[in-house]
Amino acid sequence: MGEPRNPHEASASATGYLFQCRYALLAGLHAIPGSPQLSISIEKFDDVAFEASGEPTELIQTKHHVGKTGDLTDSSADLWKTLAIWLKRLAQDIDAPFRTRFVLLTTGSAPGGSAASMLRIRDRDEKQADKRLLAAAAKSRNKDHEAAYSAYVALAEPVRLSLLRVVFILDGS
Repeated sequence: MGEPRNPHEASASATGYLFQCRYALLAGLHAIPGSPQLSISIEKFDDVAFEASGEPTELIQTKHHVGKTGDLTDSSADLWKTLAIWLKRLAQDIDAPFRTRFVLLTTGSAPGGSAASMLRIRDRDEKQADKRLLAAAAKSRNKDHEAAYSAYVALAEPVRLSLLRVVFILDGS
């Protein structure tokens, strides 16, 4: 029999935080030549963010899975928790999609045909992704994501699509 589980063990959380830090460093190194004025923050606006003049220009949610493979199905917790965070920002600042890019960087993968797969950098289809997200919100009974479902469905279609145009899924990272 294995050793008893330590209730204070936090290696998965630490690994996730280190993933954020390493990504921030890498992204920053790539951004310096084209935008030396950008600042990078961790856990200020989002997990990782680029900012200019104190305003976020790119918000990055990171999801790092250890010991299991995360997925980004239309009803996945990673997807809807991330959308919930971004929907709160949108509620505070309806113009955010016109000056901010929203990125979900994850070790999980988006199955073909899923809303998340339609929001990758290539072969995008925001309208179809919107339909899939609306369908997932309508049929899911997950109480943990109820607020995100309601907030998403309550948005007018042009607002949902303006958000999805600036959402980028970087799966399998």
